[in-house]
Amino acid sequence: LKNIYENELTRKIWEAKETYYKNSNLTIVTQSHWLANLAKQSSLFKSFPIHVIPNPIDTCIFKHIDKKEAKQKLGLDVSKKYLLFAAMNTRHKRKGFDYLKESLSLYKNKNPLTANIELLIVGKYDEAIKSEFNFKTHQLGIITDENKMVTVYNAAEAFLIPSLEDNLPNTVMEAMACGTPVVGFKTGGIPEMVDHLKNGYIAEYGSTEDLTKGISWILSYDNLSSLSLNAREKVIN
Repeated sequence: LKNIYENELTRKIWEAKETYYKNSNLTIVTQSHWLANLAKQSSLFKSFPIHVIPNPIDTCIFKHIDKKEAKQKLGLDVSKKYLLFAAMNTRHKRKGFDYLKESLSLYKNKNPLTANIELLIVGKYDEAIKSEFNFKTHQLGIITDENKMVTVYNAAEAFLIPSLEDNLPNTVMEAMACGTPVVGFKTGGIPEMVDHLKNGYIAEYGSTEDLTKGISWILSYDNLSSLSLNAREKVIN
């Protein structure tokens, strides 16, 4: 903090923690190497052993199913290509909603013939969202059923995660376990999961132009099945 005064509450809390931790047998466990590196820089945690254990997911549930079948189950047009965006609160600034809008707008400007591309949105939303995208949008709401979410992941050509902050988002691992490549920013633990140009695309942080390149790269990729296999293999490993 910029200014730490003798009687400031923050200072007192830090000193109390230092006292409690000093003689304790703590082990720090984080989900991502990104968070582990932050813990190593912490004045309170750096002297303790720090381990990385990613969140586990059930790859027998989150798995690849036929894309055409997945689209049919959701009542979608099997001839269309779908991009998926998911967030508990889709408009949360941290989830990069504005970056998603701008990137899709850039993509549309550079690729006028996009009638076969549509957007799937999972999470809390408001009706105004539909008018904010120049793509046909399917609002699927909050999904708590894992099997339905597996169907949604499999229906999409790509999972878009324009988050500005994230640790090791389960949605990325779930999408990849279903064989769906991911496009996201270089932030938090996302680059640990997505191998650039192998099972997805890692865009420069905050660059809507680079995020747009990632969307273009996946939608124009000649062999999507290889991306799908690479994504699934990464999660299993």
